[in-house]
Amino acid sequence: MAMAMQPQSYDKKAWLYAKHRWDYPKPAIDQVLATTGIGEDSVVADIGSGTGSLARHFLPVAKRVYGVEPVFEMRKIADDQLAPNPNFKGVRGSAEETTLPDASVDLITVGQALHWFDPSRAVPEFRRILKQDGWVAVLRYSIVEEEVAKAIEELHRDYPPPTAPINAPVEAFLDAGTMKSFSYTMPRREDLERFVGAQLSSSGAPVERDERFHDFRDRAHSIFDRFAKDDLLILTQKTELFIGRPVAG
Repeated sequence: MAMAMQPQSYDKKAWLYAKHRWDYPKPAIDQVLATTGIGEDSVVADIGSGTGSLARHFLPVAKRVYGVEPVFEMRKIADDQLAPNPNFKGVRGSAEETTLPDASVDLITVGQALHWFDPSRAVPEFRRILKQDGWVAVLRYSIVEEEVAKAIEELHRDYPPPTAPINAPVEAFLDAGTMKSFSYTMPRREDLERFVGAQLSSSGAPVERDERFHDFRDRAHSIFDRFAKDDLLILTQKTELFIGRPVAG
């Protein structure tokens, strides 16, 4: 897929992604707004926007929010859910080739997609589309409970994505001298359907017609059974927020 590093395997999982992936906490969004000063005259580009879970938070505030996403099925869900708002516009593009005009964006946001980005190409693209005083905000979340996180990691290690993520650090994208970091925790209550659905939405998880599908689903079910109480898995979501200017050229 020449346009993006994100694997096309998400095309069969967009609905799972939209239904079962976690949202971003309001205090983190409020901090982005407070630090960057984004307002009614501002333009936001959410890059690797997926089904729009992060982009939607900026629609009540900004003049325009672009959802830049390479996978058609992801963009379609975002369009169906967000396009009725005239401030939103879905864009076929990637971190390395957004297709947006030069110096047109006040804030770039990135959610869980950062690990797919190639900083050697994405950072120059960020600098190109950002206005002179533009910002980049990166949000990512994880599970605090170590035993649960380890069990999930082991499951996904056995089902790697068809395209390996780049996993470049945040510092490869944001200038260390301007970068500010914040952390938030919030409780999550997962039932079996949501927990297994979230695991099936990952890039390496087999789709239903794959002969490995039932094994993956059963293993995810076993993880839930191992840690759940009274049919609920109580987890702590840790969201990390990084805000800064892009690394200089």
